[in-house]
Amino acid sequence: MKKVMVIFFALIIVSSLTFVLARSIGSVTDTQHSTRNVGTLECDKNCSVQFRLDKIECATNFKVSKKLCREEYRKCKDEAKLLRWINRTVYTQAKIICRDNYISCNNGTSYNRTVCKQDAESTYFACKQNCSNIINITQCQSNLDCNNTQFCSFINCTATQGSCMTVPQLCTEEYNPVCGCDDQTHNNSCFMQMNNQSLRNIGECLII
Repeated sequence: MKKVMVIFFALIIVSSLTFVLARSIGSVTDTQHSTRNVGTLECDKNCSVQFRLDKIECATNFKVSKKLCREEYRKCKDEAKLLRWINRTVYTQAKIICRDNYISCNNGTSYNRTVCKQDAESTYFACKQNCSNIINITQCQSNLDCNNTQFCSFINCTATQGSCMTVPQLCTEEYNPVCGCDDQTHNNSCFMQMNNQSLRNIGECLII
């Protein structure tokens, strides 16, 4: 009888230990899964922000190029008008050249916009692919939770938990202004991250 009781209690102890161990493993797995989700979400957000900035840049360059085409066409026509009273044939040929150059300029501008959009999309999809490979992203509540080469990046300025992201060491000088959580306008998202800041909104900071 005593042996049966000992075996019975031993089974209870083993079952309890197994249950505790299973819960511990599950907790670790959930934490790792949550960590990956936070890191991937932050990465996806950065990809989307950069994609929007790239599209804005494509649209801006397109408008500027179209304006330059119109200005050159107008200038060409004005110069051609000077030939009207000198040589009618030359004047007609000059107008044709102006028109052809304008059409060529517009076609080139449209082509450049298409290439720009394709490049932006390719960069975006590559960025998203890299996000899917993110593992072991460290969660954080402030920059103190990250190492010296990282900062705590938040999904928005009211978030209380973020993920440690590497601080950029070099940024381009292109001006695609963004507003950081420090309420300062940064030249682009790279400079914002270089200053250990998360995104408040795309564009310059609103003055209230």
